[in-house]
Amino acid sequence: MDTLDQRESCRGLFLHHRGRSGLIQRGFAARAGVSHRSVQDWEAEVNYPNAERLQALIRVLLESCGLTAGREVSEAGELWADPVTATDTSPGSSRRTSLPRWIARGIRGAAGSADRS
Repeated sequence: MDTLDQRESCRGLFLHHRGRSGLIQRGFAARAGVSHRSVQDWEAEVNYPNAERLQALIRVLLESCGLTAGREVSEAGELWADPVTATDTSPGSSRRTSLPRWIARGIRGAAGSADRS
């Protein structure tokens, strides 16, 4: 996959999941604790979220049903490991390759709670 395909994939992931959430950019930004401009920039591929903001983005998608029920962990993992958003390849940094266990556990726990309600 070349860089253009990767960027389209990243942009597509953001747009698809935010669209499923039903949130407009401003509402999504407010819930994620970022600026409206940040969401615009992510979707326009001007820049990409760092790990902290990506965690917030995944949290908002989970809370707003932007991730497919039963596939939350795999879809969050796709966002987390996307080669375009995982750009820190400096020596000593850990490239994001798999969803951190604590996020995956939180997703599974939240999904289980929703099933019981």
